[in-house]
Parts: sequence; C-alpha cells; structure tokens
Amino acid sequence: MFADAFIVIANPKKPSSAELALEIEAWCRREDCGFLLLVGDDAPVSLPGNHPIGLSLGGDGTLLRAARLLTPLNVPLLGVNLGALGFLSPLNPDELWTALTQVKAGQFTIENRMCLETTLLEKTYIVLNEFSVLHASADSFTEVEVFRGEEFIGSYPGDGIILSTPTGSTAYSLAAGGPVLTPELENILVTPLNPHKLGLRPLVMPAECRLLVKINGKASILGDGNVLQVATPGTSFEVAASSLKTQLIRLDSTPDWFTLLEEKLHWQRSSPEKDLES
Repeated sequence: MFADAFIVIANPKKPSSAELALEIEAWCRREDCGFLLLVGDDAPVSLPGNHPIGLSLGGDGTLLRAARLLTPLNVPLLGVNLGALGFLSPLNPDELWTALTQVKAGQFTIENRMCLETTLLEKTYIVLNEFSVLHASADSFTEVEVFRGEEFIGSYPGDGIILSTPTGSTAYSLAAGGPVLTPELENILVTPLNPHKLGLRPLVMPAECRLLVKINGKASILGDGNVLQVATPGTSFEVAASSLKTQLIRLDSTPDWFTLLEEKLHWQRSSPEKDLES
C-alpha cells in the first residue's frame, strides 16, 4: 500500500513538534499529498486521502494519543520521537524525510498490535497499552476484585491493578513488576499495584477471555494514562481484547524489538561475538 496523505498528531507542549508539522505540510504540498493536522482530542471527521498514514510527533504518550484517535479508522501509524524514551516511536527527526519518501512509495510493512476495550458510562474506550484502576489518593486504600466470566480470579487490596496488552507490558506494568511480553502475542496481562498480600503475582491471561473488574473503594479508572472515570465503591466494568488493531509502520531501518528493548529499556544481552568467544 502506498500513502497519498498524512495525518499529523503533534505534541502541543513541544515547540519542535509544531515546527516539524509545518515542514511536513510544506513537503506534502510539494509531493502532492493530502495533509491534516490534529490539534485536539477528537478524531478526524473525514480523511485527507484514500490511503492516509498517521504521523505522531512527540514521545510515546503522543503515539498513544494518535493510536486512540486513528485505530478506529484503520489508519497506520509512524512515530517520530521528540521525547525522552521513544520505545514506540523509534524514528528520529533526521530520518523523517527519507522515511516519508519510503512510506509514500509503499516501502514499509505493518505490525498489528492488540488493543483492549471497555465501556464506561455508555462510552467505549480502546487502548493500546493498558487500563488501570488507581486508588483515589496517596493516603487511601482500594480493593479490586477480578473475575473471568463467573470464575473468581482474586481480590487485590492495595493501590490498584493494571490490565495491559503485550505492547503495554513494557510500560506501566513493567514498572509495577510485571513480565515482558513480545508484542506479537495476544494476551491480557493482570498486574497488581503494590498489593497488600504476599501471594499475589502478575497473571498472563488468554486474549479470548473477558475480565470483569469490581472496585470496592474510591478509585480512578484510567486508559493509557488518561482518567476515564472516577469510580465509587461498587463500580464494575469489563475489559476484553478489541477486534481493532493498532497498525504500526515498520521500515527497513526500524530496529528489531529486542534491540529497542536493549537501547531504550537497558535489556542486558551479550553480543553474539562474546557468546562465540566464551
């Protein structure tokens, strides 16, 4: 598939993001490509071309916002890293113009990443990384019960719980002690947040299951870091794998996943040369 238009999602807190968006708009005019700049949190009403590509200008948080807006529209995403980490956005700004030419010519592949969805107050939310339940304040305590259908999994007293995708396993869940899952897997990862029980550990569940979450305390429900609902005791909601996939663009120059894990998150692996020497 070739690209005939670009939808830019910029980080308004980064001046370099706005400047780069203007340069991309000028490039699109020269190359006779459609262009659309998204500045708010609303998805576009109409697409600027028949085969548009989303460009995220910022860090991983900007790419998660782009995924939330464009995944329901089946628009592939390419992340340009202007932030500190850039695990989901490995493309550097100095590589952008070569990358745009390649994408316009269709010289890329697509990685389909699993998403999660839930419905809160009659509104459906889709996330690439995770849903989380977080205690209401630093001095409060909450308890979360999790069920698979009618099967009771466990009660999690503490700061809350994280329900993440394999993509999200290297984000909030990782910081909370969860395992790392390779992104092509389709699982739901259940990671407790500072549980007040010695026997509670993270769980890797099949993507086919529907998880019911019951909150027995004051807490907030978040999706990829954004507060979706302030919950009261007795609030419950279901989390399941979405039928939609976030489409991430891979170029020939895109590092493989374990290289990104090593460069961005300091995964320690010895080089093949050292293994042969030993």
